[in-house]
Amino acid sequence: MIRRAIWLTLLVSFNVAWADSRTISASGSGATRQQALNIAQRNAVEAALGVYLESQTLVRN
Repeated sequence: MIRRAIWLTLLVSFNVAWADSRTISASGSGATRQQALNIAQRNAVEAALGVYLESQTLVRN
């Protein structure tokens, strides 16, 4: 158990050490202030990381 915790700590440490820092500006609009903030945050994440969509369709006769 302790060995697993040490490995997890090392993995997280390496990811944080090599993280790329960027400043992203995003805007959002909504019916409430909270909705606008949520949309702006989603837009910022999409701008920083990109968007990946996957879809499946099942057609039956």
